[in-house]
Amino acid sequence: MATINHKTISQGRKTIVFGLPWYTVEEGVSPRKAGAALAKEIQARFDLLVERREGSAQFGLASSHEGARAGAISAASIVADIVKVDSWIYVLEIESSIWICSGREGYILPAGDRIYENRDLARRAFQDLNPSSFKKVYLPASWRNLKTDQGDVASVASDIEETDVLDFIEYNAPKWGKLCSFSPVGGILKMAGACVLLSTIGFGGWTFYTGLQAKAPSYDPAAAAAIQARLLAERMTEQEGRWAILDSNKPWQRNPLPGVILETCIDEIRDMPTDPVGYDVVDIFCDGRNVDASVLRSTGYSTWLEEWAQGQEDVVASTNSTGEQGFLSRTLPEPTARGAEDIRDFQIISSEMLKVGQIEGSSVDIATPAAVPVEEEPEYVPFFASGSWAISTRRPSAWLALFRDTPGLTLNTIKFNVSDKTYTMEGELYVPNL
Repeated sequence: MATINHKTISQGRKTIVFGLPWYTVEEGVSPRKAGAALAKEIQARFDLLVERREGSAQFGLASSHEGARAGAISAASIVADIVKVDSWIYVLEIESSIWICSGREGYILPAGDRIYENRDLARRAFQDLNPSSFKKVYLPASWRNLKTDQGDVASVASDIEETDVLDFIEYNAPKWGKLCSFSPVGGILKMAGACVLLSTIGFGGWTFYTGLQAKAPSYDPAAAAAIQARLLAERMTEQEGRWAILDSNKPWQRNPLPGVILETCIDEIRDMPTDPVGYDVVDIFCDGRNVDASVLRSTGYSTWLEEWAQGQEDVVASTNSTGEQGFLSRTLPEPTARGAEDIRDFQIISSEMLKVGQIEGSSVDIATPAAVPVEEEPEYVPFFASGSWAISTRRPSAWLALFRDTPGLTLNTIKFNVSDKTYTMEGELYVPNL
């Protein structure tokens, strides 16, 4: 029985799968049908397949029970697309694991997409491949000085390039490289003497031969395939509809523009009275909808504060039961939501915020954005990620231009400390979850 040992890495909506068994097929045989039939024959838990049609007809099998999923990209397919020679070895470090991908004559070798959890076993497997016989060898930096029975790796490989797992996240994978779901064909496709035989293409691969069993007169394979395709399309349409609703949730579009909030709050904080009778103003808070000043009693009676507030336009005073602490509050006109707005990459936004902070000598703290998974839709990848930020500055007006021009940025509150004249601004940023 074929073994299943996958490893996956994800970045936003992109998932890369390493460690698939690969098989070649005879000319004219559908890789998808051959893969479905083989999965049934060996009774492994394969339910995903990636197929190559043009040039090098092959299929690879995967299991969702081992972390793979429909729409994920086969790492071996990326390597097969990257290399421009007919024989290669590609070694990559993935956390504590080692992945070795190898191919000849344009085909991914049957054992050419393997994950090794033990580094010594990985290095022995690399040596067993006889790397000097391959035209191109890709290695992680830590393997540069690796000693083999034949000497240094650099001396046994004709051409070496360095590998990095980020290359797989950034690479635009070939269209054929995505995994798709399938169901073992059962009674529709049977094995007529089907078996896995040694290939004759010269590198000891596997070739899969299939035949169709005589069908009952009432069975129409084209009609059955059409029905299956329609049912799959209906399921996908329902799922896509649910996911479209989730994608439409864009919180930043319901919030006012941060530049508008900042401009309003700068004016309102400056206009807030700071000398109420018998009290000292400590901090002033503004969120664009309300402006509030926290006060402490310095002398006199608590009733003085309420009497004083009656003479101020739109100011409401309140105190605690002892009258020692209180608030002065004023309600502002409701700001308008910004509406539709595209969001930018996190690196762009963070670098712009840090640049202004350096120029102004402001303190800038930015949390790395994270996406919130949806429990009801475990396979759904959220459209956006969000993170918080905080800025401490003495000159809030210096941030107006950035807040006006930066999409996906929200300003939740501004706090002005009366004693040290410092403004602390806090909010969130929303970025694509890629």
